[in-house]
Amino acid sequence: MGAEPDPENRCKTLSGINSAGSQSPTAFIVNRQRSPLLSHIWEPCPHGWRKITPHCFRYVGTSMSWYDAEKNCRSMGANLASIHDMYYYGEVQRLIRDKTGRADPAWLGGSDEHREGFWWWSDEFSVSFTNWCRGEPNNGFFHDQHCMQMNFSDEKCWDDIWCGTHLPFVCMKKL
Repeated sequence: MGAEPDPENRCKTLSGINSAGSQSPTAFIVNRQRSPLLSHIWEPCPHGWRKITPHCFRYVGTSMSWYDAEKNCRSMGANLASIHDMYYYGEVQRLIRDKTGRADPAWLGGSDEHREGFWWWSDEFSVSFTNWCRGEPNNGFFHDQHCMQMNFSDEKCWDDIWCGTHLPFVCMKKL
């Protein structure tokens, strides 16, 4: 089975059978100290932020341009929020409803300003999950809509909009 864990680690190893049929350590029960691999589970968010593991989110009700909103988030060690699946989108919508009583539009961190049609999050991840409204992103009549808002229309989906529009926003920081 291999060497037992060092007692100084203050961990116990649970053994299990792996797919090859041999015993191998499969989990650790942590005593007295937290595993750095799972630190995001225990790490609390700063005051005013909501934990949606493994990140902290904050709704800011002050309306400003996308650029100023991103700058504001960065001043708090965060970025405008990036949404990677429907679960996170629902949780961010809930955050906004809890703060405002409504599901109003707000900035997310998505932009295609650097290359039309290629959407990236301001935290530098590419956009893989999307929740665009029907017919979006359409880049607008003047072909100058490069920033992403959420909770657009009655469908509460995403829309590309002029980056100078003033909207409230959601910041996200990694734990």
